Amino acid sequence: MIALYGRKTLPKNTERGVIPMKQRFRWLFVMLSVCMIITMLPVQSLATQQTFTDKYGTWAYEEEADGSITIVSFQSTRKNIVVPNSINGKPVRNLGDGLFRDRNDLTMIVIPYGITTIGNDVFSGCAKLEKVTLPQSLKAIGDSAFSNCANLLDAL
Repeated sequence: MIALYGRKTLPKNTERGVIPMKQRFRWLFVMLSVCMIITMLPVQSLATQQTFTDKYGTWAYEEEADGSITIVSFQSTRKNIVVPNSINGKPVRNLGDGLFRDRNDLTMIVIPYGITTIGNDVFSGCAKLEKVTLPQSLKAIGDSAFSNCANLLDAL
């Protein structure tokens, strides 16, 4: 006797190694159920932060699925900043939430063409910020992006 799929013998009219139709449907149902459950699970970002340094400071960024860059943090003591339009040959498209939040040393910032999104609270609390140059490519500005920027005189 041969043990196959929990049976002691092969059913009549069945070749050795052939899976009966009923078991095929069970297997297919189980696989489809697993796939549906996996697709319903929340997806967490698999992006890892990397850094890039230029004459203005050190930028931490994440690469998006489409190959574009989102800048997520910045370290520098400079008062005037120009955001890079590309990092390692990849276009910068987004300024992440809270990127320059509470940076009282910033007075002027230039955002280059190509940036499409400014996240929430990006310049919030930048009390000494006076001038921001915005690109024509900009499509969205997040909530409270310029809140508490009491000295902001010019946004071009």
